[in-house]
Amino acid sequence: MFTVDGKKVGVFTFAIHSSDMPMVEYTSDTLPELTEEQRKELARLDALPADQIDTSDIPELTDEQWASAVRGRFYRPIKQQNTARLDADVLAG
Repeated sequence: MFTVDGKKVGVFTFAIHSSDMPMVEYTSDTLPELTEEQRKELARLDALPADQIDTSDIPELTDEQWASAVRGRFYRPIKQQNTARLDADVLAG
């Protein structure tokens, strides 16, 4: 969940589904609590120095790829519907 001035403006949502099991959907508000084992694993990974992370399965980006990179291409702000009633003379302006 993301907040701005104390108001919720974004929610992390994901769903899990396969043909042999029903769809399960989580948001940041409904995720189950982490187990102690999961917390320890996350703490261990967080403490791992960057130079010890194996990135051999991830190809490095070339200068050509970086040159055509676009910041925020997939970012879409959350929309909120609002309705406003205006007098006709205001619109005739």
